[in-house]
Amino acid sequence: AIDKTNLIVSHMSKTIDDFRNFFSPTKSKCEFVIKDNIQSVLSLLIPQLTNHNIEIEIIGNRDIKVFGYENELKQVLINIVSNAKDAIVNNKVELGGVIKIEINTDEDNLIIKVSDNGGGISSEIKDKIFDPYFTTKFKSQGTGLGLYMSKIIIEKNMKGSLQVQNIEDGVVFIIEIPLEK
Repeated sequence: AIDKTNLIVSHMSKTIDDFRNFFSPTKSKCEFVIKDNIQSVLSLLIPQLTNHNIEIEIIGNRDIKVFGYENELKQVLINIVSNAKDAIVNNKVELGGVIKIEINTDEDNLIIKVSDNGGGISSEIKDKIFDPYFTTKFKSQGTGLGLYMSKIIIEKNMKGSLQVQNIEDGVVFIIEIPLEK
């Protein structure tokens, strides 16, 4: 328990540093393996997911190397997986919640799809979810900055794209990040 607490505190400290350096032009890119990035994110979120009986599935090539901002990508994945967990919990998914992370590449991009069975996003708000300060949560539970910052990280800092689509019983967030040649 102490080790997990120390890991969480360490991550929180890194997150604070990431926010502090968010607009800093001196950030440096590094090469990292997507498997390690996702595993780090899940080590923080698994207790919450398990507590709500939410399964996590990881599909695809986990050994892809990425050249970019490792901690910023972690923050994006934390935001998306946390929102998926909240949707599953808030919509009281009875058959059991499932969050699926699919990792693939095409000729030029790493493609990460994070989908859930939390009921999807209504068409009235779908176009607003990446707007700053837009939230469907109570003020004590969210600031409306998570998806906004995620979009900035992926599109401006990593020169990729972040999109969202409704699927049969939930939503899928699609992250595309250019692969360095």
